[in-house]
Amino acid sequence: MTDTDSLFPFRFQLPEGFHPINLAATTDERIQSTYNRLRAVVPSWSDEQHLEATAAAAVAVETMLANGVIYAATFLGRSERVPNSATMANFTVAVHPAESRSARQPEEIVNILRQHRRNAKCALVDLPIGRCVATIEDDILSATPEPSEKRYTVRQIQLIHPMGGLGKIACFAMATQFVDDWEDYQAIMANICKSIRWVSREGSSGIGSVLDGG
Repeated sequence: MTDTDSLFPFRFQLPEGFHPINLAATTDERIQSTYNRLRAVVPSWSDEQHLEATAAAAVAVETMLANGVIYAATFLGRSERVPNSATMANFTVAVHPAESRSARQPEEIVNILRQHRRNAKCALVDLPIGRCVATIEDDILSATPEPSEKRYTVRQIQLIHPMGGLGKIACFAMATQFVDDWEDYQAIMANICKSIRWVSREGSSGIGSVLDGG
């Protein structure tokens, strides 16, 4: 499930404004693209603000790649809550092997998360694709790829869905460092989750075609 030729058994809808991240691009290409978009969205920011936000976005993508993300899209626009500020969030999809049979049950996943991720809020949710686990968690990250004294908070909501007898777990996530806009992103994630649907094995497609209408 980590290459674009693999079949992905879900479809979902993203709202307008989210753009796919080219995970195959070079780091320099992604950094330049993010920097240019930030300058266009908030030209009033200082060079330091543009560079800090760009560096944080680069760290986020490197984290995605390390965590086996197979699809990612980013939203970059102006905040409706903070004057003269940009806002940015990443939506990602990852598929991991279920480490044991017990880890394939939503109730057991909640128990595991509560033991090992104590700062995460966990709940069971019922969606069209079946019972899932929803988590909300804050992480403190370095502002640059190298160790740095500058750190920032990233808030993430994650939907974890055991994929039945396939022995895998699908993880859909929305993460942002712009926590002032969290309520907006939480609502967007809720709508995305409600749009997720299983597709038949014959109708499933590569991750590049998972969006409805794609």
